[in-house]
Amino acid sequence: MCSSDLDLLAEELSSQSGMRERLAALRLLTWAGHEAHAKAIAPALDARESNVKIEAINALRRIVDDEEPIARLSAFAAIEEAGKWKKRIGG
Repeated sequence: MCSSDLDLLAEELSSQSGMRERLAALRLLTWAGHEAHAKAIAPALDARESNVKIEAINALRRIVDDEEPIARLSAFAAIEEAGKWKKRIGG
């Protein structure tokens, strides 16, 4: 997947209404995205579905901080982490 494909994927992320599509896009960005995609990922931090929120957090950890994704993150912890990320990247 080339950089322009990833850019398009990041742009489409916010318009994806289906949870499966959003999860797939976030997982791809986790491993192939770059820091420029952080703003496109930010809206997913407000997702009602905790698994979408967790994928967004893990994508940001990977592409912004080069940290490994968190394997198990509770819904409550995800809310706290999402708040921290929104302050960092503006979301």
